Formats: sequence, C-alpha cells, structure tokens
Amino acid sequence: MAIKKTNIMWNGLVLTEEINTETGVMQIKDAEGKLGVLAQGTGSNWNLVNPSTFKNLYTNATGKNLNSDQFETQFYKQTSVFNDHRAESLTTTANNANDGGKLATQYFESGIPGMKNPVTGQYVNQDGSITSSDPFSNDPSTVVDSTNPNTGGVNNSINSETGADVNGSGDSSTPGGADALGNQNIKTFTVGGSQNILRYPLEMPNGFEYDYISIQAAEYKPSGLEAQAGDLSQANVGGKRFETVILPMQPNLSESNSVNYEDSSANFMQLAGGQLAEGAIKGLGSGDFAKIGEAGKQALANAQSIAGDNATKSYLAAYFAGQAVGTNLVGRATGMVVNPNMTVLFSGPTLRSFQFSFPMTPRSRDEAEMIRKIVRAFKRNSLPQRSGSTAFLMTPRVFLLKYIFKSNSTTQATHPFLNKFKPCMLASFNVNYTPDNSYMTLKDGSMTRYTIDLTFKEVVPNYADEYNQIDEPNMGF
Repeated sequence: MAIKKTNIMWNGLVLTEEINTETGVMQIKDAEGKLGVLAQGTGSNWNLVNPSTFKNLYTNATGKNLNSDQFETQFYKQTSVFNDHRAESLTTTANNANDGGKLATQYFESGIPGMKNPVTGQYVNQDGSITSSDPFSNDPSTVVDSTNPNTGGVNNSINSETGADVNGSGDSSTPGGADALGNQNIKTFTVGGSQNILRYPLEMPNGFEYDYISIQAAEYKPSGLEAQAGDLSQANVGGKRFETVILPMQPNLSESNSVNYEDSSANFMQLAGGQLAEGAIKGLGSGDFAKIGEAGKQALANAQSIAGDNATKSYLAAYFAGQAVGTNLVGRATGMVVNPNMTVLFSGPTLRSFQFSFPMTPRSRDEAEMIRKIVRAFKRNSLPQRSGSTAFLMTPRVFLLKYIFKSNSTTQATHPFLNKFKPCMLASFNVNYTPDNSYMTLKDGSMTRYTIDLTFKEVVPNYADEYNQIDEPNMGF
C-alpha cells in the first residue's frame, strides 16, 4: 500500500492529506500527524472522524469560534476542495501506472469525484453521480450532467469552491453558449489552481522552527462604488483561496511609507476673492442670504485696507506704468513682488510596493518539480483572466503576504517585529533561468539554478487610525 502525503492550507489551517493510492481513500490529519484522523473521504462520501479536535484546530488557527453545527456545515460545504486534490493526485498515479487504464477504471468505479473512465470518457461528479459523456469534449452538446439534464455547457468537474480543474492542468477552457453581449460560439475560460502549500526549500528538519515568507493567492473582489471605510486588511479579497507559496526570509527586508504633498500659493487678490466666494457659498447653502451681503462687505473692507496701504499704492503705480511701456518696472521701482503666501498642502496617500528576489537551487528531482509548480502558480495567479467575452478581461488575483515567525508545522505566527501587509497585486514577476550567466541542466533537464523576482503593490493605502492601539505587540502595517 502506498500513501501520498501533501500539506495544504485550508481556511488558514495547515493540514496533511494522506491518500491511499490502492483504495483511493483520503484521510485528513493535523500537520504534525499526532492527533489521528480528523476526517476521511471514501468515494464521494465524507465523514468527520474527530470533529471536536478538528474544530479546536480551526479555532486556534483562525480565531473564529464556530459551534459544532456551524463547523460541520462549513466542512461538508468545502469537501470538494479535498476531492479535487485527491483527483489530481490519483490521476497522476493512474497515468504513471502504464497498466492500460486498469487503475484509473478502479478509481472511477470507486466513485471518487473527478476521476475519469478511460474507456467512456465519463467523470464522477462531486456527489458521486456520473456524467453522461466526456465533459471536456470539444462538442458542447456532450457536456451534460446526468443528474441535471438542463446544465448543458457547464463543466461540473470544476471545483465550485476554488475554481480548480480536476484534470490537474490548472488551466481549462470549455466551449459553450453566449456571453453577456450575445456573442455566440465563444469559449468560457475557467482558471484553476489548488490550495496546496508549495514550499522551497522542500526538505526541512522535523520540529525545526524557522522564519519564512508566506504568499497566498486569493480571488479578486471588486471594491464597488462605496468609499473606503472600516477595516481594509481584506480589501478586494474574495472568498476563494489558491496556492500558498512558502519561501525563505531574504536580506534587505524594508518598507517605505510616504504621502504626497504639493506646493500651493495664493496672492492677496486670490485670497480676497476666495473669502467672497466662500461667504456666498455658505450663505446659499444655509439659505441665509444676509450672509452673502456680509461676505461682500467684508471682502470690500479688506480690499480697501490693502489698497490704502502705501506699499500697495507704490506697487500698483509701478505695475501699471510698466504695462504702459511694456516692461516690468515693479522690481526696479519698489524692490517688491506680490507675496505668494507659499505653503505645502497634503494631496493624498501613496500605495506601498515590495520587491523580493529568491535564488533557488534544486537539490533533488522533487525540489526541481516544486520550483516548477511555484513558477507556474505565480504566473497563473498574477496574469489577467479572459472572460467569456472577447471584449473584457478579468482582474488578476490578489496576494496575501505574511512574515511568519519561528514556525514549525503547527504554528503560523505573524512576525511581531516586521511589517504586516495589506492585500497586494503582483505587479511584475520575472524568472531568470540562467542567473549564473551559463546554461547548465541536471540529467532530467531542470535548471541547476533559478532566480525569481517579484514586485508586489498594495491595493489600499495605510491610515493613521490603524495605529490607535499604542501598545499593540506588532509592527503594524
């Protein structure tokens, strides 16, 4: 019996998936594997084996204190996430078996969601039912769920929670229907992914505590037409989560907070006019028309006071004399210029950006494969998505960044002496396949060294009221 183990991030909780490649049974355990089986999936059926322990782990990781019924409801709504991970893993196992499709057929007959019958092209749905034909066929008429004949054109093998495709490609397109503009014969593109943890370096000593950077992709949620208000730590973050990439700490970690200021000037004539306009607007707004007259009287009095000043008289005389002869006589005659009343005015906040560079040297075939998965995940999650319409593109996913302090497989504590992050967009992602300025590969073709460079930009600025708690034990955003 072979057991395939994978660590995943599920709703902020690190779990271990164990898949029996002979029976297709999946068991969910804690990251350390010390608390026994938490849940088990056999075919399309799932069972919470140790719900109280599972719920306590969830509460400790997320701070959300759900009651037993609420937690069980949430778990069973999200079993498709585990089903998709299992289907992806077992599909790879079956493809590598080279047994003429016997193992794949066995998985299909066991009712494991997402598994394909190699003969008929049928798939198992999330509820254990069977599609009437191949849902990935190029013929739109064949895309029919046997449990609901009215769902033509819908790919029921796509995970509704994560958007992950069960064939493991992470990228799928299915033909079907018309877009919102009525265009016919277009393709609907479904961008996949998983909730797997992708980690470099791959091998870490058991129980060893270390610091690292956690980067998780998440669904983008439009901000809508309302002004920014309240807690912005989850701005533009939707409910779906995708890959979590764990990378080692880097030197030169820094942040820069800045705001924009601009020079502003206003001479005495502009100030007088502004006073008159302000008084009139206030009078109109309050319906007190007497204030408009008062504002005019005050502006006139200020103008008379300025005009009666000897310096002003000299300036005006020199100014109009200069206008008559076509030259500037003010400076020559008076040695004065109009006071511009210069000041600096706040014009708005800026958005922070963060740059990281990670060198990667694969030490094994598995580590080279992990680097490839990391690169593909960043590419897929940072690029715009094509919609069903050729007229529109969807916004790329956002990224949730954390500096993790003294972590082992059970703890995920945010670093108390490094900055926190608002949700970010991945503005640029660069891969250097030959950072040593020479082309070298290992036996299987993987590069001997990689360097990935990432530039993240936060989607919302920071505000002073986010630091109201004077003694809060963290560095803040």
